[in-house]
Amino acid sequence: NLTILSLGPLTNLATAVRLKPEIKNWIKDLYILGGNYKALGNTTA
Repeated sequence: NLTILSLGPLTNLATAVRLKPEIKNWIKDLYILGGNYKALGNTTA
């Protein structure tokens, strides 16, 4: 089982899945720190 922590774009993961589709079956957990466009970013109070 594979756990993925993504802190940026998912292009590498998308390319890997396109080249070897069975990778999808290996992924147990996928954590993504998403962002936004033209808005306030991740901030704390």
